[in-house]
Amino acid sequence: MGLLILYAVLAIFFSFLCSILEAAFLSITPSFIQMKTEEGKTYAKTLMRYKKDVDKPLIAILTINTVAHTVGAILVGVQAEKVFGDGGNMVGIVSALMTLAILVLSEIIPKTIGATYWKSLGYFTAQTLKIFVFPLKYTGILWLMMLTTKLIGKSAHVSTMSREEFMAMTDVAEKQGVFEGKETTVIKNMLIFEKVQAKDIMTPFSVAVTEDEETSIENFYKAHKNLRF
Repeated sequence: MGLLILYAVLAIFFSFLCSILEAAFLSITPSFIQMKTEEGKTYAKTLMRYKKDVDKPLIAILTINTVAHTVGAILVGVQAEKVFGDGGNMVGIVSALMTLAILVLSEIIPKTIGATYWKSLGYFTAQTLKIFVFPLKYTGILWLMMLTTKLIGKSAHVSTMSREEFMAMTDVAEKQGVFEGKETTVIKNMLIFEKVQAKDIMTPFSVAVTEDEETSIENFYKAHKNLRF
């Protein structure tokens, strides 16, 4: 019974670790990494390196997670059969409980934690990914996996932000109280500035009012009290 519990705990633990790393790593933004780099945080350089080549950390995470699921399930099944025998329903019950535990404890909960607290998990993510990548890199497993992905096609994990996405982010930031309404307007105007032409902002001559250059401002306003602009 002791080995049964041990195998189950180890399988769930490594799967939990992989899930929280995956969620946190994919949630970390380039702007956050840049901010931490400027603050002098050394782990930010590690995150930046992995963000530029996301296949390496993702392959490492998914490989270890798959091994934990597969090997853990096999060992738990074998040990359950030894403990309870193969004549009853206990093996099936243990397998069902293991599946439920993996779903809740190593998928739903850790991914929620990683996606929610990714800022606090920055250092932990960087250091743990280094540990995960190291053995796979120097055993050739990582190279083999990356070769497979390159044969299928180039990496699709390219993180770029369009102007439209940035404008949408300013709206979200305003709703969350980060920006004021005027600040959001200024940022949006700057983003569309290159599309604005002189003819779009110039006052049409037909509605313009002209005066002699010697006219004072006071006299101008007296002569045009009903002017709308």
